Amino acid sequence: MLFRRRGDAMKTENFRYGSIVLLALGAACLGQAQSVSFSQVNWADGSGGYLAGGLNGDWAHARIDFATSAGFTAGPGGQYQAWLNMVTSVPLHHTNKWSVMNMPVVVRSLGDFGTDSFFDVFFDLDASSSSNLIAGADVPELFYTLSLSANPLSSAPGAAATQAFVTDRDFVVGGLYEPSIGLFGGTGDKAEAPGSAFDPVGGTVGDQIGASGNASNSVTKPIEAVNEAKNFCAPGAFGRSLKYLGDVHSIAGLSSRTAQQHSNGLASNMGTTTANGTLLSNIITGKTAYLQAIGMAGRVRTTTTTSFAHALEQLNDRQDVEILFNYGTDSAGRRAGHAAMVKQIVPITNAQQQVTGYKVITVQDGKQGDGQAENFTQELTFNPNGSLRGRYGNLNGDGGLYNFVIECPVPEPSSMVALAVGLIAISRRRNKRSRSR
Repeated sequence: MLFRRRGDAMKTENFRYGSIVLLALGAACLGQAQSVSFSQVNWADGSGGYLAGGLNGDWAHARIDFATSAGFTAGPGGQYQAWLNMVTSVPLHHTNKWSVMNMPVVVRSLGDFGTDSFFDVFFDLDASSSSNLIAGADVPELFYTLSLSANPLSSAPGAAATQAFVTDRDFVVGGLYEPSIGLFGGTGDKAEAPGSAFDPVGGTVGDQIGASGNASNSVTKPIEAVNEAKNFCAPGAFGRSLKYLGDVHSIAGLSSRTAQQHSNGLASNMGTTTANGTLLSNIITGKTAYLQAIGMAGRVRTTTTTSFAHALEQLNDRQDVEILFNYGTDSAGRRAGHAAMVKQIVPITNAQQQVTGYKVITVQDGKQGDGQAENFTQELTFNPNGSLRGRYGNLNGDGGLYNFVIECPVPEPSSMVALAVGLIAISRRRNKRSRSR
């Protein structure tokens, strides 16, 4: 019999590691073991309790750490890429279900393996996304098989063979508030826990992985964790991003403060509350007011875009990017809104090189209100028009993008003067040479 503890005691989790089956160019080969951990999601309310029906739902979370490049192929821009598939069996609930289908996995460079090469994904513990037979039942173990392949698979990679323990994972995120468009806080504000989970589908046979956009390596330029209060997703997202921007571009006024200090100051200027979160219309004005308060208004330029391609380019140009979106509406028409820092954007293309979707990896505190700083990553897949793929619990599958917010560094006036003087000097030298000739 397997015993587990509930609630906050499980914040630090211990997992049993399993093996991973590697498929390269269709030929099966067994690579070095990668670590895999599983948890059953409990939907917390951000105030120390759980939503109605929030304990032991059918949502599962898997984290996969890739220690080596085995199973990956070299891709554009020096990235390493693969299509990930997973088959699971949950005793008494389902057998050999294709739970994760053709999800693109991209590691920025060979040097990132073992340091910045983990993958997070949610999937359904139940037999199908239309059922919720688990309904509060504890799932202490499951069996699984994982595969990595160079191309999307047309069928499941095999029977679930490796046993793994399943721990608990409390989850509460979000906090965008704008009643005029139906936004009412985050997941912790719902009266009931999300219903049936869904199994993610990333691509289909013939699809390809495009060149990705990435924040800098999180080891050499770490993204600092933030302790977010309930509904504090917006100040948390922008606090991480401003600290990251300061570190990457050596902006002393930003890098000298911690991400938590930025988040606290942003929350005050954005008018964020635990009761409602942050008004969508207050985000940019609040951030601008905060930058003015710390004397950095002239060092950061803010733009917005709804273009995934432009946001991807800005990541690779070492700018910081946040995403504002909603998970969809519930039966009462209430939307769960969220703001998060963006770590990676991966385009998915078909055989004709047409973009069919984008995978976005976000960074946030996965359990708001617990008093602990965390960087939890979430994988989201969007259609090119900005609609969010998948049905998040009892939400109606109509979630989508509002926009990306991009911060770019502005050179100091002294640097700009020095650059101008240098250009004038070069121009004069060229003119003298022309006259002498």
